[in-house]
Amino acid sequence: MKRFQFAAGVAAGIVPFLAACASVTVDSTWRDPTYEGPPFKKVMVIAWVDRPSVRRTVEDIFVNALTSRGVSAVASYTLIPNAQEVKRAAVADAAKRSGVDSVLVNRLQGVVTEVQNEEVQTFVTPDPADVFLDSPIVGTSIPVEMTSRVAFLMSNLFDARTAKMVWWGRMDASATNRAADLARGMSGTVISELRSAKLL
Repeated sequence: MKRFQFAAGVAAGIVPFLAACASVTVDSTWRDPTYEGPPFKKVMVIAWVDRPSVRRTVEDIFVNALTSRGVSAVASYTLIPNAQEVKRAAVADAAKRSGVDSVLVNRLQGVVTEVQNEEVQTFVTPDPADVFLDSPIVGTSIPVEMTSRVAFLMSNLFDARTAKMVWWGRMDASATNRAADLARGMSGTVISELRSAKLL
């Protein structure tokens, strides 16, 4: 049997930055043009992180999002409890035991802090009441530094029967500190993309 071709693991140092977001933006996606099978019906979800609580949270949110849309799903932690054992052979065995037809791998690729400098217009008058007395209002601008964190995300969908990747998507999101919010935004975006690609 062919092995799942997973990409490089997530560095442990990145995991503490797993973060929440208001929205997830799709940067790019790819679908295997040779895949002509029917939409997948049962998905095993993998959150590729080494923190057990984060892994369970992310996988449960994806599973709930899939099942609420009529797609059967199972969290990988229920089949492979130890995150350190989520490797090719173990995933292939778990997929066979659980009867899934696809494997969805989700991971955080990194978090970057972006800094932008902007000019903000201000208006000054000696006495606020003077604005009603035709007193001139002096306009000026001051520099303001805007800082934001951006989380870069990746999802890959594999055909469990052939172990071949049939779809991947790269996304980004503004980041805070709640993995659950990020997972909710990411799951909805990924499922929407997979449905558009006729894979769910």
